[in-house]
Amino acid sequence: MRFCVFILLLLLCFSYLPALTAKPKYIFKIDNKLQSIESNNQCKSLRVIDARKNRDNIGFLREGQFDGSIPVITEQPFDTFLQNIYGKMKVDAKSTSDELIMVLYEFEMYDKPAQIGTLCIRADLFRGNDGKYKLVAIMDSLYELRSSRTVTDDLLASVKQKIPSLLTYYACKLTEVNTKLYSLEELSNKRDNEKLSYPIYNTTQYKKGVYYTCDQFLNNMPIDTPLIKWSYLKGDNRVTQFYYQDGNGKRSEGLKNSDFFAIYDGASWWLGDSLTIREIKYMDGDFYATKHIRQAFTGGFGNIYFPMGPVVVMIKDVGADKVRVNSALYNCIFNPGTKQFVPVSRPK
Repeated sequence: MRFCVFILLLLLCFSYLPALTAKPKYIFKIDNKLQSIESNNQCKSLRVIDARKNRDNIGFLREGQFDGSIPVITEQPFDTFLQNIYGKMKVDAKSTSDELIMVLYEFEMYDKPAQIGTLCIRADLFRGNDGKYKLVAIMDSLYELRSSRTVTDDLLASVKQKIPSLLTYYACKLTEVNTKLYSLEELSNKRDNEKLSYPIYNTTQYKKGVYYTCDQFLNNMPIDTPLIKWSYLKGDNRVTQFYYQDGNGKRSEGLKNSDFFAIYDGASWWLGDSLTIREIKYMDGDFYATKHIRQAFTGGFGNIYFPMGPVVVMIKDVGADKVRVNSALYNCIFNPGTKQFVPVSRPK
C-alpha cells in the first residue's frame, strides 16, 4: 500500500515538473487606447515582412520586478501583431490605395542594470501599390531611456507609445528617399542586394592596407601602405596602434584614428574610432564593431538616425535641467546603404 502511495506521489511530482521548470516570459501587449491616424493618412494598410535574424522574441527584461533575463514575446507572430495595431489605428485612406510595407530587420528591447533601457529598430519602409513601391524611410534607430527609478516599467511604457507613433508618422509621410520604384521581391531583398553589389561582401580575400575612405572599404581597394602594428596593455585593456614605416622599415609617425576608415593587417580588420582603434568582426554576412557614439541627453525618448551621424538621444536624468553631451560605447553594425556603423545595443 505504502509503495503504491509512493508511486502515486512520484507520478504527481513529475506531472508538475514541466510547469516548475518552464522559463517565464513577458507577454508584450498594447492595451492602451490607440488614437486614429490623422486624416492625411497615405496608406490603407500595413504589411510587415519579418526579416529579423531572431524571431523568437523582441528582447529581454533583465531587472526591475523580474529576476534574471526574461524574453519578451507577443501572443501572435510579431508581423501580425504590428499589422493588427495599424488596423486598429488607421482611418479610411479614401484618397489612396497605397500600402505601407515595413521590411523589419531588427526589433529588440533591453533594460540594463545601470537604469538604462534601449530599443533597437532597423527597417526599411515603402509605400505604393500594384507591385510598384517607393522607399519612404531607412530606419537604423536606437532609442535609449535613462531613469533613476527601475527602468523596466518606463521602458515598456515608452515602447508601447513608440510603436503607434512610428506607424502614424510613416503612414502620413509624403516624401520619399528617392524616385526609384521597387517590386515586392526587390524591396524584400533590398539590403542583401545592396551588400552583394559591393566587392567587400563578395570575397574573403581582403586586401591588406589602409582604407582611408568608406568607398575604398566597400570596393576592397585599400592604399597599400607599409605599416607597423603595435599592441600594448593600458590598465586592463589591450590597445592597438598603427604606425607608418620610415625608409629603414622602422616605426615612424602614427596614424590618427580620424585619418582612416578601416585597416586590414592581413589577419584582422580595424576601425578608426573617435577614442581608439577597435577591431571589426565579420559574422553572418555583416560587419560589426564596438564604437563610441555621441549622446545628447534631453527630455525625450528619441532616436539616433540623423544625417549628421549617429546621436543617441536619451531621456534626461531626474533632476537634471540642462542638455549634456557625452559619448558611450555601443555595439554597431555596418549599413552599406548609409555607409555608417550604426549602434544596435550597449555592450553587456
